[in-house]
Amino acid sequence: MAAPNQITIAAVKVGTVLANLSSIVGFSFCIAERTSNLPTKSGLTGLNVVFHLSVLTAIAFGVLWSLAERQFGWSFGAGGGDALPSGWSAVVLSVCMTLPLAVVPFLYQLLSGVHVLFPSHWRAMLFVILLGVGRHLLIYGTTSDKPNGLRQWIAPAGEETPFGTGLLIEFVYSSLFVGLWVLSYRLVVNPTEPLLEILLGRTLLPCLVFFSGMAVFIALKYPGSLNDRRLWCEKNGRSLEGEVLINTNKDVAIIHDLWNLDKHGQLDRTSRSSHYPRIQGLTRYLNVSTGTAPGSYALVTFDPRTGEMRTGTPDGGAAKLVINGDVVDEHGTQLADFATICKSATVAWEKTLIRAGVSLPPAHLPPD
Repeated sequence: MAAPNQITIAAVKVGTVLANLSSIVGFSFCIAERTSNLPTKSGLTGLNVVFHLSVLTAIAFGVLWSLAERQFGWSFGAGGGDALPSGWSAVVLSVCMTLPLAVVPFLYQLLSGVHVLFPSHWRAMLFVILLGVGRHLLIYGTTSDKPNGLRQWIAPAGEETPFGTGLLIEFVYSSLFVGLWVLSYRLVVNPTEPLLEILLGRTLLPCLVFFSGMAVFIALKYPGSLNDRRLWCEKNGRSLEGEVLINTNKDVAIIHDLWNLDKHGQLDRTSRSSHYPRIQGLTRYLNVSTGTAPGSYALVTFDPRTGEMRTGTPDGGAAKLVINGDVVDEHGTQLADFATICKSATVAWEKTLIRAGVSLPPAHLPPD
């Protein structure tokens, strides 16, 4: 018998596929049945042109963005990774998306002889390109020390994103990108068109197609997003205290921020400790000691071929690698030494895991 969470995942996948197909079919019929008193294609011919232009524009965007990443040494890719564009890179991403929307239909019309553009196309695209830059900065933020974009605020890069949060992000993208692009363009190129037709037929339907398509992509490509880690706690009758621990324990929050800094090269997301910590004066040394029994000793050797270090500590001896340093905030003020923070955070996490029902080896049980 399928588990409840498996049934939920299957239902969401089926539902998103049906929603996507319904939106695309409805959108296609809407385009196919349209008529226009303007010198542009409509009906089935217009639908065919839309499909061709969609593919060509997507290819042009992919080529431009790949060239931009290569030129500037970026590695953002198609999104969903550990880093997001911001500031100048967000501006370049916006131009790579909107410029093909202006140029590809013009070249298509020029080479094919099929009239597809409105007389005010270039004036409208100027507004689209400029507004696109502003919307990308709103979504991704500037190159500030503290993340200030909607995307990082809703779903920070590099962290697990639940399915609901992923849909919220796509709703924002659909509204701010697709919706406002289409709306601003249509208001300029055909201001006499009824407003209700612009809002529903020209703007809402494309947004619906984009949103439902991305919902399918998330559900099928990232099924783990449907498996929220809360489900394990609910299934086992445990409370989820991980986020609470990070938000309430300063040492745990500092380690979390240091981890993000090490992972991404910069702390480009909201700080959990209210600081932007870094480590200064990092030191490493080997602590070797003998045991208390007579004749005990500690031995350290190096393999001359591989350089591997080997230790021998019979009769109670010990050999430990000690790592330490000063953890300072964004102003250079010392918060604590690294070893003390690590020990405190480790003990706090161990206690939290034990309360959640996770079995730890006896050697790792924290003190009462």
